[in-house]
Amino acid sequence: MSNERISKLVIDFLISEGRMAAGEHRELDASTDLFESGILDSMAVLELLQFLEEEFGVKLEGRRITADSVRSLNNIADLVSSSPA
Repeated sequence: MSNERISKLVIDFLISEGRMAAGEHRELDASTDLFESGILDSMAVLELLQFLEEEFGVKLEGRRITADSVRSLNNIADLVSSSPA
């Protein structure tokens, strides 16, 4: 799956969870810091990781996940792409 497709699904998830407004994604680029922008916090990261496992069928448990792993849409897409199914 392409990074663009992964990013779109992550944005849709963040909108559905009320983490960002529907039009706000237009202001993001793939390297925007999601923590500095206020979109992600510690609770949102847990919800996001659960979503990634369910949506993409990847196993994140047991992997070393850091704030940098989910800091941007690029990083999230890389995490999903490099995770085992």
